Amino acid sequence: MRSTTDQLRPRHTGRRIAAAIALSCTLLLAGCSGAAASSSSSSSRGPAEGEPGATGTPTPPPLVSPTGTWTPPAKGASAGPTAPAPVPTRSAALNSPVALDTRVTVRLESVSATTVKAVTPGQDSGPAVKVSVSVQNRSTAPVVVDSAVVSLTADKGSSGVGTTAGDPHPLKGSVAPGATARGTYIFMLAPAKGRQITVSVNYSAGEPVAVFTGRTA
Repeated sequence: MRSTTDQLRPRHTGRRIAAAIALSCTLLLAGCSGAAASSSSSSSRGPAEGEPGATGTPTPPPLVSPTGTWTPPAKGASAGPTAPAPVPTRSAALNSPVALDTRVTVRLESVSATTVKAVTPGQDSGPAVKVSVSVQNRSTAPVVVDSAVVSLTADKGSSGVGTTAGDPHPLKGSVAPGATARGTYIFMLAPAKGRQITVSVNYSAGEPVAVFTGRTA
């Protein structure tokens, strides 16, 4: 016959096992809750400096809306200059000098009808006007004539066409104070003799223009 102690031992052992299982479950649930809270806290604070995902770039301030307003010009009013300012000009006869306000004197040393012959591709043969130009520097500073432009127009709406035939020598280089530069220009024009022409000489870009009028010989 078993004693009372032997009868109670299995019952106490079962209770201890159940208590141990319950304690294990409690500890497991507590650990999961702590890990979740830690993960949530890390996500909310964002990556720290030096951690992956941290850029170190501050958030730019919001853009400020413009406060000014634009008012269109009144109807019919000019919105500003639409063409460059005119270049001053001074006129003279073909055989007269033009003294400009820039202390530069321009002359047509000769204007003559001629005939040129094409030598290279792109050139034409035919009647032409040969113009020899001189630019005298009366100022105290050098005058650069590399950008000089010489043009010729004629009566009846004709225009002389510049050509490299006939061996022209355009103005170039720098003209020292007191010195004179010379250049030769040839313009195709048919007919060339006895034509009323106008020769414009702009000795340097942006400077005044000398305008000569007369009839070719």
